[in-house]
Amino acid sequence: MPLQTWSRTGLALVALAVVPAGGARAQESYLCTEEQSTGFLFDKARRAWQPSVLVADRKLVVHLDQGATRTWFVSEGGRRTSSYWCPSGWVNDEMSCTGIAGSFWMNRKTMRFLYVYKWGYLDGDSPDTPNITIGRCSPG
Repeated sequence: MPLQTWSRTGLALVALAVVPAGGARAQESYLCTEEQSTGFLFDKARRAWQPSVLVADRKLVVHLDQGATRTWFVSEGGRRTSSYWCPSGWVNDEMSCTGIAGSFWMNRKTMRFLYVYKWGYLDGDSPDTPNITIGRCSPG
């Protein structure tokens, strides 16, 4: 009888160790903060593009859509609409996202992101400032 009691207790302990407590699940959102941004401004007087350091103060939310698609999206902090769509999800701890204005990449191992804004240069001498921005993310 003691052996059977120990076996049941042992099995119960093993079951508790294997099953995650309280519905624990994979991370489903990240808050990403810009740290540095550099770009190019069009100087109308010179009719030439000039390098420029930009203010890096935006916050982005990388989140998993809880609907049927279970797709990742990136939106600017506080906005309900998504700016970037991440169709492939995570591949080797990296995710690539695309949007109308550019691209966003994140590595969940380093918790770093890189963002490229493309408008301004490709479509002509526009007042838009094409730029590249880097930053860090944290679990949201």
